[in-house]
Amino acid sequence: MARGKTGPPNASLYDPNGPANRWKYEWNVSQERYDNGTLRAYPGDEYVDFIGMTLYDWDYQHNDTYPYPWPCDDACRLQRQKNAWGHFNWILDRYREFAVEHGKQMAISEWGVGHGQNGRSGGDNPYFIHRMAAWLKDPVNVVNYHIYFDVNNENNHELQDWVVWPMHSPNSSAAYIEEFGNQAVPTQVYIGSSNLMAKHSWKCVDVTGWSSADDLELSQYTCVNQQWNQQFYIDHVGSNQYTLKSHHTQKCMDVRGASLASGASIVQNSCNSSESQKFQIKAVSFGLYNIINVKSGKCVAVSGADSSNSGKIVQETCVPGAMHQQFEMNGMGVR
Repeated sequence: MARGKTGPPNASLYDPNGPANRWKYEWNVSQERYDNGTLRAYPGDEYVDFIGMTLYDWDYQHNDTYPYPWPCDDACRLQRQKNAWGHFNWILDRYREFAVEHGKQMAISEWGVGHGQNGRSGGDNPYFIHRMAAWLKDPVNVVNYHIYFDVNNENNHELQDWVVWPMHSPNSSAAYIEEFGNQAVPTQVYIGSSNLMAKHSWKCVDVTGWSSADDLELSQYTCVNQQWNQQFYIDHVGSNQYTLKSHHTQKCMDVRGASLASGASIVQNSCNSSESQKFQIKAVSFGLYNIINVKSGKCVAVSGADSSNSGKIVQETCVPGAMHQQFEMNGMGVR
């Protein structure tokens, strides 16, 4: 069922001119229901930024999934897992259709494998991880973000134990690393296109003038909600390395001339496999990241900590705490 109440509990929180206008709101539903009762709880497009779901590998509604019968060999277990995914996929697709109909992006704010649930869960299930990864990565599903709930509680969703690793779900853990990498940003993996908002200025990295030219210098500009020249696909390419591809031009963020120098311009170029187009994303505090060029080891920054429109995007020697080198990743624009 839907979480929350029908309509805003405090209308002032939703006032676009009010003090809370930098929040984003996710309307989150559980995996058990898609019916008119749930949809009637939708408060309205003006109050919602993301259509969210919570989805775990457990099922209380169907007899062809869990618990596994006894005996049940590997082929039997896989068939049960496939049956469960068929049910999960159906409800994911229904809420995706609902999101698209309302002009929203999807968010899977909790997902994971599960143990317990009186046997109504799949346990260590790499098939579930692979199918979820495929669904999350498919651009048709307009996923803005997802969060794997890597927690050891009574249902034991944990993939990794930092003392004995992998511990609880070794096959699922291996599948997750295969799909997403052993990332330095494990709690939020941005699949949809995202704004890159500089902490010091609250302005967004921008493809200047909507140009599609190679070697175009990137700049910062006032963030505009869902404006494609300010949106970047953040694609994992292995070993905590990412490319940042403009939604508008499909060209990649690059260091001009593959320079190692501090102050070198950040530009867009046709994508290739060069290290100057690869970046590491390092969490520096909750919701804030350094974007570090793999070739130079330097941080993406706004030159001179400029806070004006058209401030130049460059690389600089990383400085701890430097806010002009820290970025939020906000898939729907200004918070």
